[in-house]
Amino acid sequence: MDPKDEFVNFVEQHPAYYAIIKAPLILDLLTHICESARSANDLYVAFSFADNADLDEVLAMLEKVKLVQQVKGTQKRIYYATEDAKILLDKYKKAKNYLTD
Repeated sequence: MDPKDEFVNFVEQHPAYYAIIKAPLILDLLTHICESARSANDLYVAFSFADNADLDEVLAMLEKVKLVQQVKGTQKRIYYATEDAKILLDKYKKAKNYLTD
């Protein structure tokens, strides 16, 4: 199976992910969190062009579809990527490279 088909199959199994890959801001935010865990304040600074309330809404949506989780038990809100987020981004990048080669 080629990378494009693998990606399509993965997204078909998780239909909520389709909206994420179609929205550049959400995809960029998820990519940023996948690089390493980030506090909400770090995300507000890195994405200062976006309204904090909008970022909070995106983070809540990413939590709901289980692509990011918050570290519990701390005063700060720290977000980290789940395995599904890493798989989604990996399959997306491979499919994109496959289609552009």
